[in-house]
Amino acid sequence: MADMGAIVAMVNQKGGVGKTSVTLGLASAAMADGRRALVVDLDPQASSSWVLGDDPATSNPSVAEVLTGGGTGAAA
Repeated sequence: MADMGAIVAMVNQKGGVGKTSVTLGLASAAMADGRRALVVDLDPQASSSWVLGDDPATSNPSVAEVLTGGGTGAAA
């Protein structure tokens, strides 16, 4: 069976503890090693999305909006 890799989650409710920096650093290191990385930005501030080149204002709805039931087209 093929190696499925690893799932790594950065979770902490407190702001300013480095979740975004560590997440983007790990994704960057994985990609530099020839691996694929998926970053899912659940933060309503969308810092990871900005850094990765996505404009959260044009992403309708955001993951946060879908999970909270807000935004255009979000699940009720």
